[in-house]
Amino acid sequence: MDVEKTIEFLLEQQAAHQARFEAQSAEFWAQLKASQEKSDREDERLRRRLDRAVRLSALEHRRERARRKKLEAKTAADNARLKESQDALQRSITAFIESMKRGRNGDQR
Repeated sequence: MDVEKTIEFLLEQQAAHQARFEAQSAEFWAQLKASQEKSDREDERLRRRLDRAVRLSALEHRRERARRKKLEAKTAADNARLKESQDALQRSITAFIESMKRGRNGDQR
């Protein structure tokens, strides 16, 4: 009789352990699933932020390229005007020097 009670006790204990194990296993899998879903949401949020950052970076790059192109055009125009001014100044200096070589007020030297 003690053997039957012992076997019955062991079977009850095994059933209780099995029930606790299944409950803990179900809780573990539920937490794992929730954690995975949270991770997936965070990954999606990060992906969207990265996509936005890449788009903004590309836009800024295009704007900077356009700004530099305008600046280069302005610099080229300024350089052309400076060259014209230098040429005009050189002609003026040359004319002045030539005029100094000729006599003044009828004075022929």
